Amino acid sequence: MNNLLNGVWMKAASAKGALIQRAKHSIREERGGAEIVAVIILVAIVVLLAVVFRAQLGALVQKIWSSITGKAEVITKDFELTP
Repeated sequence: MNNLLNGVWMKAASAKGALIQRAKHSIREERGGAEIVAVIILVAIVVLLAVVFRAQLGALVQKIWSSITGKAEVITKDFELTP
């Protein structure tokens, strides 16, 4: 049993090392770097839009939440909780 656990541990450690090496290699590649930059730019755009439309997004979320809770009260008003 101990040998089996050691074997599994070694395979997991090897896979982890290989994954780290692939990640490092991907970051070093030009294409990998370009993809990272593209993701960072997209995240920045989303954050910027969230800041610009903060009030509108807040109102939308509040309206959706009110709709959900209002319907929940209507649905659950006939139910009786018995211990």
